[in-house]
Amino acid sequence: MVLQAIVWTVLAWFAGLLLDANLSLQPAGFLCLRVLLPILAMGLCILRESHSADWSGWAACLNDGKDFYVSKKYEIRDIIDRVGGGDSFAGGLIYGLNNYEDKQLALEFAVAASCLKHSVIGDFNRVGVCNVEKLMGGDGTGRVQR
Repeated sequence: MVLQAIVWTVLAWFAGLLLDANLSLQPAGFLCLRVLLPILAMGLCILRESHSADWSGWAACLNDGKDFYVSKKYEIRDIIDRVGGGDSFAGGLIYGLNNYEDKQLALEFAVAASCLKHSVIGDFNRVGVCNVEKLMGGDGTGRVQR
């Protein structure tokens, strides 16, 4: 059991290296992931372009075995805190998959939620669903309603 977990961890790490080498938003990186880890129901990757400490490009892609989805790309300027961005993406994706019929919308929700997290100090994303959906809808002001 432990050996199996170690093998899967190493394969996932190797797949991550392959994906990191191909951040051009093309399905080729996910093909590597699907070949290495065929038992996955879905593969996903956050595509971060770090320009500086307070400026990043932020997008994600998801492969469900049938379709390949790519989110809108956000340019996040004046980043307050990067901690929790990946966690808020994962939480946003879980929320999106449970509340939207369309996987593209679920992915967009996850990316928008993690984008907004970059404007919040601390580990937790304290923005509401309405704020995330507002950003998804094209309001790029970044103003969070509390």
